[in-house]
Amino acid sequence: MRKKLDYEYCAAAPVLEWLGDKWALAVLLELHAKGVLRFNELYKTIPSISEKMLSAVLRSL
Repeated sequence: MRKKLDYEYCAAAPVLEWLGDKWALAVLLELHAKGVLRFNELYKTIPSISEKMLSAVLRSL
């Protein structure tokens, strides 16, 4: 199990946890490059992500 970062010690801890997930970074980079995308458009731009994982990443972000 992954240890949570200390939020009181570091104000950037939530952002670092989000970026620690490899798919979250890929999703954020695509959204930054292309702007607002619908779910299916985003799903088609990231070649090896499953629909279930994309849905989970978007919920966590």
